[in-house]
Amino acid sequence: MNHLERDGDVIHPRTEASAEVTLEELGDAVAAAASRIQAELGAYDTPLGAFGVDELELVLPLDARIDDLGQAQVAMRGAGSPAGGGQIRLRIRPTGGAPKEYPATARSPLAVLGTLSPEAIRGLAARRVFSVDDLLRVARSAAGRTALGRLFPLEKIELALRRAEFLASPLLPFAVAQAILALDPAIDGPRAFSRINAAALAAKLSERLGQAITVETIQGWQQNALSVDQAQVLAVPAAHAAASGGISVAISAGNVTGIVGPIAPPPPNAPGSGITAGTIGPLGQPRNDARRKRN
Repeated sequence: MNHLERDGDVIHPRTEASAEVTLEELGDAVAAAASRIQAELGAYDTPLGAFGVDELELVLPLDARIDDLGQAQVAMRGAGSPAGGGQIRLRIRPTGGAPKEYPATARSPLAVLGTLSPEAIRGLAARRVFSVDDLLRVARSAAGRTALGRLFPLEKIELALRRAEFLASPLLPFAVAQAILALDPAIDGPRAFSRINAAALAAKLSERLGQAITVETIQGWQQNALSVDQAQVLAVPAAHAAASGGISVAISAGNVTGIVGPIAPPPPNAPGSGITAGTIGPLGQPRNDARRKRN
């Protein structure tokens, strides 16, 4: 098992190599192999046309455990290994749908966050957490977030996660968000970004990225960031909104785009009982189809 011990701000990983991988890594490897097989078959043209994989089934013997970050860690059992353990069965077939974009944060090492020490990064790598996307995946669950808090001082891991979420958001082009994090170690989300001096940031970004970034462009991004920050304060999870009849604010590409979920009608004599369900446009700009009924 991987063992990390916290000594102040430093995490000491175990030194021996691990044969374990996360279940997500196993899935990535299988998906990449299936894709290469499909591409290789498609390269051979025959009188009957190109071949393709209709279905690929893998049965893999393995030992599995859940580590204290909440990750499923698996190790393959080789030939001659003792009987027992478990197995995973994967059945893969083409879906015909458009491929999903691979998240840029999956290719971003933890060092781009600028808040984690080299020792901490090595400690996370010992637990198969290598990228910003890996860190966000672990932090999605309460158990994972709590476990990260045991390995790091709470304020440091919270800052790292806020910066990771800023990098992963659609608010800015990825290269721009990455450059902003590198330029300012205090940036921890949309609100902090919206308060930066636009002229100074435009000059620094233009120099760093090697292309002209105008002040007006920065100000537009900042306005979107401020809208998102305000919406996050008001937002209710969509599942809860649907269950309770409340509202939630949907955020898309940095804009508040509408209301998700039904709006339950209030009791007949309650304040606001003359308001009908409707939708909203960008924050502060109600659309025409959200109307008030006159009693």
